[in-house]
Amino acid sequence: MSERPKDLLQRYHAWEDTDKGDDFRWRLRLLQSLWREERGLRKGTLDGKPDGKLRGACLAMPEAKEALSNYLTPNIREVVRRELDNPGDKLYGAPRIYNNLLSSQPLYFNLFGELKLDLDLATRALADMSEGRIARVRAIDFEFSPGRRDSRYTGDGSAFDVYVRYETRSGGKGFAGIEVKYHENLKGEEEKEKKYYKDHGERYDEIAEAMGCFREAELDKLRGSRHQQIWRDHLLMGSHKDVDGFEDAFFVFLHPKVNTYCSEAVQEYRQCLNDTDSFQSWTLEDLVERLMAHSSAEWIREFHRRYLDFSRLDDMPASIDKEDVPMDSGRRESIPDTDGEAVAMEDPVAEKAPAVEDTPAAAGKPASPAYTFSPGPFSDVFDTDLGRGLWDYLTWESTIERMEDASDRGRPAVEPLQELLL
Repeated sequence: MSERPKDLLQRYHAWEDTDKGDDFRWRLRLLQSLWREERGLRKGTLDGKPDGKLRGACLAMPEAKEALSNYLTPNIREVVRRELDNPGDKLYGAPRIYNNLLSSQPLYFNLFGELKLDLDLATRALADMSEGRIARVRAIDFEFSPGRRDSRYTGDGSAFDVYVRYETRSGGKGFAGIEVKYHENLKGEEEKEKKYYKDHGERYDEIAEAMGCFREAELDKLRGSRHQQIWRDHLLMGSHKDVDGFEDAFFVFLHPKVNTYCSEAVQEYRQCLNDTDSFQSWTLEDLVERLMAHSSAEWIREFHRRYLDFSRLDDMPASIDKEDVPMDSGRRESIPDTDGEAVAMEDPVAEKAPAVEDTPAAAGKPASPAYTFSPGPFSDVFDTDLGRGLWDYLTWESTIERMEDASDRGRPAVEPLQELLL
């Protein structure tokens, strides 16, 4: 699929005029919309209010907040609850941390939340990513700053998305500060960054000189530019290492390979360095590959499927019939057709089970009519709206594919559906 498939994107509420020319952004948006449909989750608005524009890559509030349905596993949801219940000076953006499927905040919890609870796996994967520089992971934290607005550091409130404290090969203490991006194009940041430099530029320059890794002639390319956020986090790493006496430390810029804006920004930033020992660029794909090499945990496969498996989009038709895409259960909506007119659509499951508001919405195409079921003594349940709605969901092709995939891996077929069915 080389061109933006307007018809398909509109059906999944994933068409945005601002994605013009950004091939990767509409793919990420569609991938998240598809994941939401497969999970049977209602679409929502960017600001969480019910009267806004419905977006396929957003979840409906307040249920997204109540169920933390943006997160992949019970363990991750528990990590998120603890963070949000006691944030301290950490800054988490609401409602996006609950409802925005594209946001990098939920993404970094989905990637590092399980690792926070499994430091052995974190050690093996991150030792590979750092080429042995990380000998043992001691702790993982989120939205970490050694001192927000503390003038001993950058003084500007900067924080690392993910903070990994580790032991070096010589037994010393080290840390990696990680900035995570997903769909961001790094545009439109210049004015904000110019203000940061106006307010804190003198301190930035002091830290840069002390770190000694920057080309003096190139520093003007960083000051107040779209690369300044990378620079500020890099400077936060340098000041934290110096002030708090770490033996080793480095800053990581983590992003998907398909995000060409991030790739270009990394290349341009490297040109401003005369020593790259304290700066590393990792891709989500490489980190997930390392995790898969060391673990068969289902959450890693699910993370890849949700955020990085673009092969799923290649098999989707660019033009589809309206009835091929299920809408939110029990809701009637107006959706732009290919000519920009509004057409009213009903969820195919809701039509058969209008009284069941929480029946999981089907995702994919209906399975072959060959799938039949004789309910026997359970006919009293099967003949209800709930029973028929559940049968419709269980016989959609995407549901069957997930059950078959679980069986092929020696897992109970119903395992990938449990969160939707319970």
